[in-house]
Amino acid sequence: MGAFDGLNPVFAQNIQAMIAASGGLIGPGSGKRSVEEQIALRKSNGCPDVWSSPASSCRVPTAIPGRSNHNHGLAMDVKDMSTGRAVQAGSAADQWLAANAARFGFHRPVKGEAWHVELVDGAEAEAAGPPGPDGEPIRVNLDWMNETRKPEDELSYRLDSIMNMLTQKPPEADTPEQMVQQGDLAQDVTLLAGGDPSTRQTQVSGGAPSAPTGGGGDLKGMVRQMAAQMGWGDDQWGALETLVEKESSWNPTAQNPTSTAFGLFQFLDSTWAGVGASKTSDPAAQTQAGLQYIKNRYGSPQAALNFHLQNNWY
Repeated sequence: MGAFDGLNPVFAQNIQAMIAASGGLIGPGSGKRSVEEQIALRKSNGCPDVWSSPASSCRVPTAIPGRSNHNHGLAMDVKDMSTGRAVQAGSAADQWLAANAARFGFHRPVKGEAWHVELVDGAEAEAAGPPGPDGEPIRVNLDWMNETRKPEDELSYRLDSIMNMLTQKPPEADTPEQMVQQGDLAQDVTLLAGGDPSTRQTQVSGGAPSAPTGGGGDLKGMVRQMAAQMGWGDDQWGALETLVEKESSWNPTAQNPTSTAFGLFQFLDSTWAGVGASKTSDPAAQTQAGLQYIKNRYGSPQAALNFHLQNNWY
């Protein structure tokens, strides 16, 4: 699915106009998201229950399926094209959006998510759209947004919640058995409930991770042990192994030919300092930095992998 596929036509028209007007500063990211993908995201982000617990109860705030504007094709997470990553607060892309998003009928209502844009609605039923041929803003009536969120959809979500409670369905837990990936995610995610015996941890005196000696198994063993020290066991190992495989094929000297991305976790030159590290070819130091980055930004390897599968970066 392309970045603009499945979006509401008015939303798609406005977002493309805004991206074009930025002169290459911002680009399209994650847009339309199916309810099934929202369910998978809720599970990976550790929401106590998929259908009833509030977004704020998740490790990473995640809307109830069907209630995210991503599910209705009415939201997009835009990229900062200078980094290829989601727009971050304080960046040039963030400042451009702050000054220009309203011209295209957009605002960023989710606190702490500088990358998430939606069309304004509610009290601001009309918003300035892309400038017309005469240079004046085109007025865009957004009453259709209320029609997009059909009452029967809301009733369906509420009935699902009621049925879950009546059948005493246990809360969704963040376990490999319950993390059933659907749609496109199923093609890429391999969850190892018991782990691969060939990559089990190697304990050394003092509890420190053993350094790699050149073999892929030794390197994976070290990463797995360091992940365990972060509190991530077998339930997260499959996701972490897949993520590193996608990023570097487990090569600590892997260099992206088109960017500064380097090492096991493909850190950009600008990423190292954010986790208190310096660029290095040492696999152990790379792993320490990579795991800290995942913990700070996503909370878990599974959440980082889910984001990667949707955006092709993390």
